[in-house]
Formats: sequence, structure tokens, C-alpha cells
Amino acid sequence: MCDIDWRLVLAFTKALAGPLATLVGAYVVSAMALRTFRGQKTIEKRVEWYERLYKQLDTLTAALTNLGAELEHSGTSRVAALQRAQEASGGMGTVCDEGFVYASRPVFKAIEEFFHALGIFNQAQSRGLTAEDVAALRASSINLSTVLSQDVRKDMGLQPL
Repeated sequence: MCDIDWRLVLAFTKALAGPLATLVGAYVVSAMALRTFRGQKTIEKRVEWYERLYKQLDTLTAALTNLGAELEHSGTSRVAALQRAQEASGGMGTVCDEGFVYASRPVFKAIEEFFHALGIFNQAQSRGLTAEDVAALRASSINLSTVLSQDVRKDMGLQPL
């Protein structure tokens, strides 16, 4: 029969416990730090997307306001105003495509509604634009801006407006 020297087992356990606890602790801390870092990078990219979308919405709103004024007053620069509105709406498409990655559900629904209104606006161009067509797209862009600002406020932990 073999006798176990428990003092050696205890000394061996004490010798391994420190390094093992250090390795496990280092792994846990590094995993938590990596998760936090990835979360911060995601938030940074999302905020960057918010900023680009706001800028593009501002450009589109200005172009639509100008186009609406040209249509109401039968201005001579309708074609130029229409081209600016088309360029701004195309820029919106580029920025909104990233919404599949960064947008929350309410923002994504507002983007879908905006694209629906944009499709109606593009169809209206073939039959002749009216001020109402421009106003409908502008209202959709304002709705998108409102939903987006609510989402940003929620992400930042601020009270809703």
C-alpha cells in the first residue's frame, strides 16, 4: 500500500495555485477588455454613421426646399434644382445602405419609409413634379430625422424629447 505525503500535495497545490489563478485572471480580464473595446468601436462607427446621415439629410432638405420653391414660383432653374435634389437623394441611398448594419428597428423602418417615398418621388418625375411630391419626400426625410434623433438620444442615455 502506498502512503501519500499530504504535505507535499499541499505544497504542490500552493505552488500551482498562484500561477493558475494569474492565468485565469489574465484571460478573464483580456476577454472583458476585448469585448468592451469592440463595443466602443461599434458605437463609434454607429455615431459616425449618424453624423453622415444627418449631414446628408440636411443636404437633401435644403435641395428639396429649393426645388419646392422653384416649382411653386415657376422658377427658371428647375432643372438645376432637380439635379441637386437627385444628387442629394442618391447620397442618401449610399448612406442609408449602411443602415442595415447600424440602424435600430425604428430607424430601419423610417429608412424603409423614406425609400418608399423616394420611389414615389422618382416616379413623379416622369409625369411632372408638383410641390406636393416634393413636400411628401421632405416630410419623409423629416420623419427619418426625428426617429434618428430619438434613437441617438436613447443610445446616449438622454431623456426623450
